[in-house]
Amino acid sequence: MSRTVAIVSLVIVLASSVLATVARLTNGAAGAASRPAAPTPAAPPGVVGAIAAFQASFNAGDVERICRPGSLLDPAVIRRLNAQSGGCAAEAESLANAASPLQLSVIDARMRPGLATALVRNGHGRAVSVDLVPDHGRWLLSFSGDAEPLSALAGT
Repeated sequence: MSRTVAIVSLVIVLASSVLATVARLTNGAAGAASRPAAPTPAAPPGVVGAIAAFQASFNAGDVERICRPGSLLDPAVIRRLNAQSGGCAAEAESLANAASPLQLSVIDARMRPGLATALVRNGHGRAVSVDLVPDHGRWLLSFSGDAEPLSALAGT
């Protein structure tokens, strides 16, 4: 009887593994929309987590969280967005309507004292460089070159 249980268990484990592999291959885009790809060894978990939190909030349409200074974005980014016509909320809503769902994966990260720079691939396949600044033990998205990170990551 224990041999039969062991064989059945092995078959279940193998079948689950095969089904999971097939699901990843056939639904890669859907999986990417819900979570970023695994980080490279150079990408610290906090940086990957910050990108993932931004993606989740963007895809959920959580404009309040995105535009709250110090929540996901560096307060300097929020100030710059709010200085533009319409402000942060209008920009985030506009981009969410045009670019949702956002699909991001961290492909590399470089660390310097007080700054991380992540190379992020968006759903359009374009690699975008985004700076992140430390804030109380976590990372906040800062600028992408001289631009704010919302439109850079959305690919617009």
